[in-house]
Amino acid sequence: MEWYFIHWKKDMLGFGLKTHRKILPAEKWFEKMVQIAKQQILETYPDNIIDQLDIQYCDSIEEAIKL
Repeated sequence: MEWYFIHWKKDMLGFGLKTHRKILPAEKWFEKMVQIAKQQILETYPDNIIDQLDIQYCDSIEEAIKL
């Protein structure tokens, strides 16, 4: 997950990809674990580019397309 947030997202931003839609499993514990891991990564890498991205979590592909 660290590589995904720190390296992949930065590379994709370089290509102009700013909009990210994520469809997570329905289990609420999974979303909570993602939030915890994300917070730890943001604290470890304060110079990240997350604030330059439009990241939203969705329940379905249809919802992601509409956003």
